[in-house]
Amino acid sequence: MFHLVYSDNLGQVYDSPNIEALGFDGRDYRKCFNSEMIPLPFGTCLNLMPERFPLGNCEEKLKVFKKFPYVRGYVSSVSALLPNGYTRLLLPAYKERKRVRTLPLFAYTCVAFKGNSFYVAAHETEKSEKWNPLKYNTDDLKIKIEERLKKEPFNRLIRHLSHCALFYQCYNAQNIFYCRWEGGIPLSSGCNAACLGCISFQKKNTSPQERIAFTPSIDEILSAGVKHLQNASEAILSFGQGCEGEPTLKGDLLVSSIKAIRNYTDRGTIHLNTNGSRPEVIKEAIRAGLDSIRIGLNSAIENNYMTYFLPQTYSFKDVKTAINLAKESGIFVSLNLLVMPGFTDREEEIEALFNFLEENPVHMVQLRNLNIDPYVYFRAMPPPGGKLKGMLNFIRLLQQRFPGLKVGSVNPVTSLPSS
Repeated sequence: MFHLVYSDNLGQVYDSPNIEALGFDGRDYRKCFNSEMIPLPFGTCLNLMPERFPLGNCEEKLKVFKKFPYVRGYVSSVSALLPNGYTRLLLPAYKERKRVRTLPLFAYTCVAFKGNSFYVAAHETEKSEKWNPLKYNTDDLKIKIEERLKKEPFNRLIRHLSHCALFYQCYNAQNIFYCRWEGGIPLSSGCNAACLGCISFQKKNTSPQERIAFTPSIDEILSAGVKHLQNASEAILSFGQGCEGEPTLKGDLLVSSIKAIRNYTDRGTIHLNTNGSRPEVIKEAIRAGLDSIRIGLNSAIENNYMTYFLPQTYSFKDVKTAINLAKESGIFVSLNLLVMPGFTDREEEIEALFNFLEENPVHMVQLRNLNIDPYVYFRAMPPPGGKLKGMLNFIRLLQQRFPGLKVGSVNPVTSLPSS
């Protein structure tokens, strides 16, 4: 039996051996199956969920637990925030208090205790040592950042990335200073969508990170980008980061930067993360030397896509056009599928996604846990139809239906360094 995990108001975590942990599959509070629970991966953070009481099974009855005799005050539910490469299978089971505040924009995962270990409802979708937490936030990171800032004291982009690397512990920003793997270059402070779970801009709630507040010059971009591609191992330079809006809104700058970088070096992969709203800019970026692209999607059902992304100046048709244009141009194309247990694994969602992939084939589907308060998402999205297949079944069905499709969670190198 997996035991209930909960927290006091100071963040001290407890387990209760006499109470069975439950998970939420988007429709029901239910027991956690052995097949979907794995030992807590290294790099996972346990997260207090304030104003939310844990739910558990006690003597085969569902109960809300507000207090325990040996804990002062009310207790709170606990969730896990997974490291990159792991797909969430179940949500935490909890009961909201009245007039509850919206949760910060993170991906909350069911956590439980068994034997002497914590367990989480997760599946390792992609194993990559490049995203091993031990390789980041090292003792020498601050020294590397200080050395780079001394060399480029007036480069606003490098200064912005240094803040992201240290304060937000962004791996893509840190890689710019480690000079390896995938490094990120943000361009745009504006966006043409108003996503419910935008992590860099929220009108009412606090965003987990700040959006870039300026437009970098092409010289600032070249200074960061060319050095990375020329010197980094298995180098990827990616435009379109979490700390910005939509990069194709700065189309001229994006295209000019790619063209200028390629005038200096043909080494590595130049990649674009985008909502796919501006196919004409994407076409020009490919001509300039773009190697790969990742386009965001939460649903292949148009109404569900529109409800989450809230596009301001583009349509679902534009997204399809961008995917097909990129594929026909011969570059590597990924879908950034924002997954949510109880939604992504609905029968009608799976069928729509599979039809979408048949009509709009891509090389890879990246499964990314959607950062949002689960109840906010379910209240916003249309009610479910059809059966709930479960996230593990969804992943297996995806791999079976499209055996040539890469299913993972990180951008691959598509243009290796020249010898």
